[in-house]
Amino acid sequence: MITRAEHLPNELWFIIFSYFEAHDLVYTFFKLNYRFTQLLSSNYLTFYIQLNKQNYRYTPYTPTPRWFNRIVNRITCLQSTSQNKCGYIPEYLRQNAQKFIRLQSLTITINSQQTNIIYRILRKLPSLQYLSITCNIQATLLKNILSISTLRIFQLHIKEFLWNIINPLHVNSNIEIFYIHFLYVIDYRLVNCLLAGMSKLRQLDISSNHDLCISLNRKFNDIIFNLLQLRTIKFQGSEHILCIFLKHLQTKIHNLQRLHLNIKCRFFNEDFFRNLIFYWYPIWNKIEKVYFRVEGYILSNDSKQTNQYKKILIIKNKELNNCFKIQWILPNYQISLNTILIISK
Repeated sequence: MITRAEHLPNELWFIIFSYFEAHDLVYTFFKLNYRFTQLLSSNYLTFYIQLNKQNYRYTPYTPTPRWFNRIVNRITCLQSTSQNKCGYIPEYLRQNAQKFIRLQSLTITINSQQTNIIYRILRKLPSLQYLSITCNIQATLLKNILSISTLRIFQLHIKEFLWNIINPLHVNSNIEIFYIHFLYVIDYRLVNCLLAGMSKLRQLDISSNHDLCISLNRKFNDIIFNLLQLRTIKFQGSEHILCIFLKHLQTKIHNLQRLHLNIKCRFFNEDFFRNLIFYWYPIWNKIEKVYFRVEGYILSNDSKQTNQYKKILIIKNKELNNCFKIQWILPNYQISLNTILIISK
């Protein structure tokens, strides 16, 4: 007997369908035959939708697809892949928010005029666990997002530099994983305001398109090390940032399991290597997973001294049973004059 695709059990088809985006799935299989139509109508099948796929050319005024009402209560993931920097909220998301009863993941880009709209939508999503939003953020929106009791993962992309959110939001959030990305400089006043309400945070990722930051001080460290469930920290910045952070990390290291640092320094000099070998190394040795990437310039008259410190670094690593992997990447003079040092564990 020849086995055909139609003979596969429903459970296997549901697994196969889970890899399809909703538009592709519906347009490929709906009404192909009675069996597939029944499978697509099953309440056990859930969908994810990508907005603005190139093939479908969505705009803010794109009409609701005819098949949308048949699956809206089974959509679990909604992603906006628009390249439009202004962002928009699709009309059928705005009008049917209360029907997204199983939506767990939402990725969207909005503009400043849509803050109140997205807040009203978020309040109607009872199952939302993951939110990724790109916007010019406002304090009211931030406070309302942190108040979503089901939210566990929050990814925030800030398009413009902010000055206006510096006071605590006085919200107790259930967020466990928090990513924040600044298009310009990192404003740690905003970071502090957000972290102050994330007592259940387990993973923190701070990044920017630039290396500059504002208001990184002891307050940030105090907030970080009062997050007793925090296990993973990832951030980027300057050597000065690293010194401030690691100085306080030494006494609060018992909870941390993973540390990821991407640092830029002006020069690989004696002070840098002294800190690295005698202060930072012993701290990292107590952490389960470490990734440290630093980029800097080696002056020609410091090259001999640098080579000596490289040897000391290797010796120090041997004393620690070679638990660290050390990699030097020499400058590509067509791209950059900087040397890169990567230390991982």
